[in-house]
Amino acid sequence: MRVASRVAALAVFAWLPVAARAADVPSDLLRLRVHSGSEPATPLSTLVGDGPAMVTFAASYCSPCRAEVPVLRRAAARWRGRGVRVIAIAIDVEDAAHAAAMARDWGIDYEMYRLAEDAREAAGRLAPSGLPVTFFVRREGVSRVDRMLTDDDVGGLVPERLGLAPDSLG
Repeated sequence: MRVASRVAALAVFAWLPVAARAADVPSDLLRLRVHSGSEPATPLSTLVGDGPAMVTFAASYCSPCRAEVPVLRRAAARWRGRGVRVIAIAIDVEDAAHAAAMARDWGIDYEMYRLAEDAREAAGRLAPSGLPVTFFVRREGVSRVDRMLTDDDVGGLVPERLGLAPDSLG
């Protein structure tokens, strides 16, 4: 990782708890602007629509975020047929190449976007407990879970938070 990237990553990590003092409601998540590859930034609401979706923040320095990837991969495979999207938002990567490398290195096979630079402060307010954090998005609203998820968590939270009947695995 380049020195400038490390400094930026540490700066992002340092402001997460401080910015949380003025925490926005989780529905502000949908106003965040994100990039897909090198495309111009677009509001997350445009990409998610009415949901249902699991949206997680990830940072290149966040070991728990990386450790959570296999759980999110299994969630994507398990719930995709029921219309649930699993989306990662890289909050600290600077460009499309870095985001693609992170997705490749971490084994992310679900959707991944990178946060627009002007959205970093807002993202910090949405993660008052730091990372990892996952948002459950549905037409009726957005809820947040401030911890690393397990397969058991996903099996219970997806039906509960996204209003779906439990599947045969759950």
